[in-house]
Amino acid sequence: MSAAAPPGMIHRRRLLQCAGLALMPASAAVRALEGATPAAQPTGDDALERARAWMARQPCIDIHGHLGGSGPSRPVHDFAAFKASGLSAACLSLVSDKPVLGVSRGHILARREPLPGELHQAMQERFDFADAAIREQGLRRILCADDLRQVAPQSPPGLILATEGADFLDGQAERLEPLHARGLRHLQLVHYRADNGIGDIQTEAPQAGGATAWGLELVRACQQLRIVVDVAHATFETVQQVARISTAPLVLSHTALVRAPGPRARSIGEAHARLVADTGGVVGLWTNAASFSSPAALARGAVAMAEAIGVDHVAIGSDMNGLLHPLLSSYADFPQLAAALLAQFSEAEAGQILGGNYLRVFQQVVG
Repeated sequence: MSAAAPPGMIHRRRLLQCAGLALMPASAAVRALEGATPAAQPTGDDALERARAWMARQPCIDIHGHLGGSGPSRPVHDFAAFKASGLSAACLSLVSDKPVLGVSRGHILARREPLPGELHQAMQERFDFADAAIREQGLRRILCADDLRQVAPQSPPGLILATEGADFLDGQAERLEPLHARGLRHLQLVHYRADNGIGDIQTEAPQAGGATAWGLELVRACQQLRIVVDVAHATFETVQQVARISTAPLVLSHTALVRAPGPRARSIGEAHARLVADTGGVVGLWTNAASFSSPAALARGAVAMAEAIGVDHVAIGSDMNGLLHPLLSSYADFPQLAAALLAQFSEAEAGQILGGNYLRVFQQVVG
């Protein structure tokens, strides 16, 4: 960690370590930290103004989000908020298995098997939606690292086209290249379908014992095309096998760190996070109110993640519009999160977390 940490940060980090809080569930860690002396930081409107000014000076990237609901079946309601967020770019995560998903007892799951070709057709329609959004909203299409570095008040934010799940490929790697030509630069391997043919997911009972042979072939195909591979939603065993054969940094875009993840939970333990960090990759923290009760609690979660795997490997993947219990009401709230990070980290470290680390990975993978 940087020696330029704000006053009080070292005290809180030592408290995290000595009290054994770094890997506790976020809610427990937040409660235990209630008595910690806060750092001397601007408060209220001053903190937000400082955060906005800071964000304007560097690339700030949300590595997982669902602008416009990620498809034409939901109203395009949040592009104005995105433009006001202070973010330079966001991954527009287009959901592979969306046509078959539903919610039962507070959990998202696949409610049926897709029809032949259904998911592939739906993904084509989602790319059409992304093309229209970029054109109609006056956004930038991010195709290389230089596009991500463009930060200027007059420069509109950019979108990195991503998929959440690769079910739409139906085991056909040749379907990747046409989407890469349309701008696909970030692919998450699995989502909510257990029978995906790629690898086991966290939220259902294992079926393959980790990654399948096709799943590993898909990783190699993505890396040959210079597409970022995202292992969010995958089990520890799946990530372990992907990391073993990966020739590039991996991303786990949206999760939270806990001591002992429960069965079928989307949170991860330190060993799971370390698998990604050891490839040179990044782990994104999500804005899930079930994990973090406030932006300040999320920032403390970032401290715990940084203590576990190093600040060079921490990012923010909001999962905006994809959560049942969102912490932030819209992209317009992102300066609150930036202010919370600045209260816990130096400006340089906060810049790594809110963009710099993902930019490094994107540079290495995409070029």
